[in-house]
Amino acid sequence: MTSPVHIIIQNDGEFLRFLRSKYPVFDKSNVFFRDLQYGVMGYLHERGIKVRLTKAEEIAREVIKEFERRGILRQVNQQGWLLAYPEFRATRQEKVQER
Repeated sequence: MTSPVHIIIQNDGEFLRFLRSKYPVFDKSNVFFRDLQYGVMGYLHERGIKVRLTKAEEIAREVIKEFERRGILRQVNQQGWLLAYPEFRATRQEKVQER
């Protein structure tokens, strides 16, 4: 059986899109530990895997380590990371001038 950590790591894009559906997550935005922890719980729950808060904390820490190694997250303080995921780059909507 694949571990919950590996499920998330192997489906990183899907996990990040899930996270984005729940929290304001954009390229170069801050992501907080608790958002990741609850994101882990919700994502796994949708896949039929129930984890308690303490286990979700352990999983989130492992996922964060791997995302840091890949350059997806960069720690900015004890509880926050900067997301480097260009797919989530916010686009600026230009005002269209009406004629």
